[in-house]
Amino acid sequence: QEDLPLAFGDSLNEVQRRAVRICLDASPLALVHGPPGTGKTTVLVSYILEAIQAHQRLLVCAPSNVAVDNLLERVTSVGGVSNVVRIGHPARVGEGLERYTLDAKLAQNEQQQLVGDIRKEIDSCLKKGRKAKDRTSRRAMQGEVRELRKELRSRERRAVSEVIHQSSVVFATCAAAGGRTLARAMTDGHAESPNRLFDVVVIDEAAQAIEAACWIPLLLGRKAVLAGDHKQLAATVLSEEAAQKGLQETLFGRLMAMMEEATNEEGREMPCVMLSTQYRMNETIMGWSNSQFYGGHLVAAESVKSRTLQQLTQQGIPTSRIEQLGAWVDEDMLGRPLIWIDTAGVDWMHEDNVGEEESRSNSAEVAIVAKYISFLRAAGIGRDRTAVISPYNRQVRLIRDALKDSLGEIDASFVSTVDSYQGQEQEVVVLSLVRSNDAGEVGFLKDYRRLNVAVTRAKRQLVIVGDSETIGVDEILATLYSYAADSGFVIPALSVVEDVSELSEFLSVVPPPRTSHTAGENDEKQHKARDASSRHDVKKAEAQTSKDTKATSTVEIPEKPIARVDLTIEEVDATLDSLAPGETHCFDNLLSAASRRLVHERAEAKGLKHGSSGDGIMRYVWVRAATPEEEHVDELPLRGNEAHLKGVKGKRPAMPEHRHRQVKSGARPKSKKQPKGSSSTKSDKPPNICAYGDCSSVVSTYGLPCKYCEHRFCFSHILAEVHGCGDKAAKAAR
Repeated sequence: QEDLPLAFGDSLNEVQRRAVRICLDASPLALVHGPPGTGKTTVLVSYILEAIQAHQRLLVCAPSNVAVDNLLERVTSVGGVSNVVRIGHPARVGEGLERYTLDAKLAQNEQQQLVGDIRKEIDSCLKKGRKAKDRTSRRAMQGEVRELRKELRSRERRAVSEVIHQSSVVFATCAAAGGRTLARAMTDGHAESPNRLFDVVVIDEAAQAIEAACWIPLLLGRKAVLAGDHKQLAATVLSEEAAQKGLQETLFGRLMAMMEEATNEEGREMPCVMLSTQYRMNETIMGWSNSQFYGGHLVAAESVKSRTLQQLTQQGIPTSRIEQLGAWVDEDMLGRPLIWIDTAGVDWMHEDNVGEEESRSNSAEVAIVAKYISFLRAAGIGRDRTAVISPYNRQVRLIRDALKDSLGEIDASFVSTVDSYQGQEQEVVVLSLVRSNDAGEVGFLKDYRRLNVAVTRAKRQLVIVGDSETIGVDEILATLYSYAADSGFVIPALSVVEDVSELSEFLSVVPPPRTSHTAGENDEKQHKARDASSRHDVKKAEAQTSKDTKATSTVEIPEKPIARVDLTIEEVDATLDSLAPGETHCFDNLLSAASRRLVHERAEAKGLKHGSSGDGIMRYVWVRAATPEEEHVDELPLRGNEAHLKGVKGKRPAMPEHRHRQVKSGARPKSKKQPKGSSSTKSDKPPNICAYGDCSSVVSTYGLPCKYCEHRFCFSHILAEVHGCGDKAAKAAR
């Protein structure tokens, strides 16, 4: 059928059309390998429309609600198909797609109308039974109610089954495909075989799902079409033991390896195709990923291969603004698709000194990112065309805080982790690598799939901020810097942020420098390096900076002093003795080590609960007086939330607003009235008791915190829709 035209293939290139034909002809399996920007979803949509025209019934799945809704929206808008149904909670479905949900379809079904009549009849029988005076009449009514309820369940199942069997395509997440809805439809007599309901099962983003999740929908069909990219991030597996035993290996990756091996050995074509024309990135941005992960087979489409930021803005950068930003900025900056801002050889630009178990951050890179965002704004490139990403959560939080003053509230579409940004794209992407240390430790930057995702999000310009010396220890990572130096433009970081004192412009607390430098000779040589960079003599500037920062001496770069607070035993006792039952006092996060130890000792002596919260310099000590109820219950201190801060008394630590609730000093927070089922709690409710309404279940041992409101609930009330966070859960799911 190679020569037969496709009804929905006019907008496809030749490789994409070949992929659709392979999916139509292959049995029982076809694979579509779609590198970034190659139109993998477009191919799947075309295939689904062709299969519908061939009167096939399909189950279309993906690991996430967002991916499923994307396919549903494309199929219904491009092909004009309406005979589809979306299985899943309506709150998890994207806006504008509610009319395709199972609930909406059931409302139009005849069986569902009969269900309403049966419910009314049941209510009538129950009323008659309550009014009946003799036992015989009541038993007769109870028997009739039992029969009506059987009929009700039968009608409801029949209504669901009819909707599913009358739909050409059923959309669901991989997990939802294993629910009772489809399971009942398989065994109600409509299916030809109890184990084969669909002609084809389609799984998009199959490389992002664990193998077990893929098998849930695959067992419901005769044929499978899988699409994804095993060279990008797979599902996150938190258990190291499970990952080592194979849980991290995806079904898509295994099948691709098997087909590549079979092709090499037998020399015959397999039902697998790699899309090779990408429509997202400038050719230079694409280059490194293409050579490292895709064997050089990717080709940039003519419409995107030369695209730059310069084409998006008509205004030039004012000369006065260039002078204000510094010598590192010039008129050609917007025309460069790949830029590397190199922090190598500068000790005070090393990553922050945090605990081994904590996420990483780099304050110097935060300042560099903030300065580059300022440059983009001056050039007319707004936040709607910009994204900032980093592999580390802590770095993301610091960048959001640094940009909040100038740009207002920062959402995840602007600044986020690499993992959460997979599948998205933006005109310009700034990537902060974070890792910079003398030991050459690169952490999970060694997961090259994460790096592949990071460098393939940008359309017109990719800016990488990182230490070339640290990542140069790793062979693959070193090739990224080499490629940037050869094909892009390298800027020494000292020309962007000239001194450690500049960090205070962007950070609430300036970290101490990691090592010392020679103040006299070194400063003069660093100025020479910056002068070289201003003339765009990059290699000279880099060599000068790298050579000079190796010098050591006894004079340290001045740092912004951090004033510590000391407390006397009388002050600590006075504060602790003033606590009412259920109240918590948070001490200043700038307490000296001796004062922190004193607080813990006095709290222990007085039988008060105490602990520490926060990260690094933001870490503070809290003390809580137990309520009478809590004195009889063993309570585990809560971690990762702020339940212990209800009824805070005293000075709050200087912490970012997005991390903690604002509580007035010396007073309990006023509790606003909440509707029934809200997760908000009364100010005097103990934190070891379920936060839902009047529930009195103890949750210190058996309970979970809600990730949206941070309150702790028992297992009966932990679902977001149950305790009042349904809207937040729905928004997060979309």
